[in-house]
Amino acid sequence: MNEEKEENIETIYLAKWESRFWVWLIDILMVEVFLSLIANGSGFPIPLLSKQIMTNPRG
Repeated sequence: MNEEKEENIETIYLAKWESRFWVWLIDILMVEVFLSLIANGSGFPIPLLSKQIMTNPRG
């Protein structure tokens, strides 16, 4: 019984904090670009990538 359990154990490798940071940063940028593409198509600007912040697009 114990031998079967030991054979099924797999090692889990965790990423370094530096790798996690860069992946997190890239994820945030990708989400921002995606939201910006959707929002600019509908007329609502996304603050981080939009050049027309706080302006009236109809005015």
